Amino acid sequence: MKTIKELREAAGREITVAWDMDDPFAYAGDWSDEYNIHLSDWDEKKDVITVSGTEKDLMNWLTSEAGMDKKQAQSEIKSGKRTKV
Repeated sequence: MKTIKELREAAGREITVAWDMDDPFAYAGDWSDEYNIHLSDWDEKKDVITVSGTEKDLMNWLTSEAGMDKKQAQSEIKSGKRTKV
């Protein structure tokens, strides 16, 4: 039987964030390897990408790669929808 901590770590979030640089799929492999973040969609017209991962992994990625401060990153994560990772 899994502990509550293990269940939280297995649960994740899918978030949509602004993206105004070149093709994010060029970075997806690095994000997956370094942050355990998975790119699922890129809407070029709206300049947004959709990524998923655990809350901890998303926090690391948002504060490192996306340049967000911790408070803004927490807000993005909370607004995302729950998903299994």
